[in-house]
Amino acid sequence: MFLKENLVILHVFLLFYMDENLPRLMKFATLLPNNWLVETPQPLALMRLGRQSAEREWISEINWNVFLIKKLQANSLFFELKGSNRDISDSFIRSVI
Repeated sequence: MFLKENLVILHVFLLFYMDENLPRLMKFATLLPNNWLVETPQPLALMRLGRQSAEREWISEINWNVFLIKKLQANSLFFELKGSNRDISDSFIRSVI
């Protein structure tokens, strides 16, 4: 699993840096789930898939027609005001966006 070079690097790290970083590492280790070393972390995969499906569900609930209607209204107002007074239309578009 680990190469010999990786083990040497880990050993040097443990020798020189553990004294001052041990409390930080212990805090980090308490945040990890119990099975974080398992080759196929099934609970983590399930958590990830659950989050993705929740995001998909949230995105599917968005009514995209509202954005389209607002965009069309802003464009129509912009072109109506374009001929008469350009400053009013520019300030309105900036306030909408």
